[in-house]
Amino acid sequence: MNAHALTRRPPALPLIITALVAYWLAVVAAMHLLEPEFDPVAVPMSAYVVGAYGVWMTTSFFAAAAIWFLLAFGLAKVLPPTWWTKAGIVLFCIAGCGEVVMGFFPAQWPIPQPVPQQIVIHLIGGLATFYAVALGSISFSVSFRGADRWRPVSTAAIVVSILMFATLMYRWVWRPLSDMDGLIQRIIVALMLVWFALVVIPWIRWAPRAEPAAGVGTSASAGA
Repeated sequence: MNAHALTRRPPALPLIITALVAYWLAVVAAMHLLEPEFDPVAVPMSAYVVGAYGVWMTTSFFAAAAIWFLLAFGLAKVLPPTWWTKAGIVLFCIAGCGEVVMGFFPAQWPIPQPVPQQIVIHLIGGLATFYAVALGSISFSVSFRGADRWRPVSTAAIVVSILMFATLMYRWVWRPLSDMDGLIQRIIVALMLVWFALVVIPWIRWAPRAEPAAGVGTSASAGA
C-alpha cells in the first residue's frame, strides 16, 4: 500500500490565514523596533502609520481585513449552521470592513484638536473592528460546542473571548484614551492571538484523510 496516499493533508485555508497572521505579527513587532519614539504603553498601534515605516503598518490593516474575512468564510463552511455561527460570520465581516476603513483613513499622533474627520472615521472603524471581533469570537466559540474538532477547546475559547470583550469595555468605557491605552490595546490583541491559536490548531490537525490512490485497495485485497 502507498503510505503517502493516506497521509493527512492540512487544508489550505487555515494555513493561508496563519501566514497572514504571521505577516501581521511580524510587521507590528518590527514597528516596535523601527519606531521606538512611540511609547507602547501609552500609544495605540495605529500611530505607527505616521512614522518613517508607516506604509508597512498600513499594509497590516489590509492583512488583518483578509484574516477576518477568511475566518468568516472558512468557519461558515465547517461549523454547524446555527444562529451563533451566522452571527459570528456577520460580525467578522464587519471587523474586516472596519480594518479596511482604518487602512484608508490612517490615524494621527498625537491627536490634534479639534479632531479631524479622518481620525473620527478611523476611530469608528477601530471601534467597529474590535467590538465585532470580540462579539464574533464569543459567537463562534459557543458554536464550537457543536463541532467535534473544536468541542475540546470550546470552553477555553469562550473564556478568552469574554476576557477580550471585558478588556475592550475597560479600554473604551471605563478608561477611554488613558495613559495606558497602548498597553490595554496590546493585551486585547494578545487575547485575539490566543483565540486564533485555539481555532486554527484543531482546524489543521483535523485535516481529512486523502482518498486512497487508485488501485491501492485492489492491490491490498489481492495481496491478502
